[in-house]
Amino acid sequence: MDILSIDRRICRWLLNRQRVVDVLRNLEVSDFSEAKIDKNDPEPPILMVFGKYINEKNVYIKIKCRETDDMGQVICVSFHYAQWDMCYPFKY
Repeated sequence: MDILSIDRRICRWLLNRQRVVDVLRNLEVSDFSEAKIDKNDPEPPILMVFGKYINEKNVYIKIKCRETDDMGQVICVSFHYAQWDMCYPFKY
């Protein structure tokens, strides 16, 4: 799992890569916020945006999924404190 951008403000909590992986593995449908198109990719996968509260702050998480050599790959594109309010259409 690649971690491409981690906000420095959250690095104090993220003492190791495993914590990020654990958060990603535990995402639920109710954490989903929106889907976007990756405009920087010539063969754009859909970017999935999630939000998760960590240390009482909302964290913005953006991932994309790829198929490579018959294997699925999840790439974490963003993992930082949310800069705006997020909507959660599947939260009940």
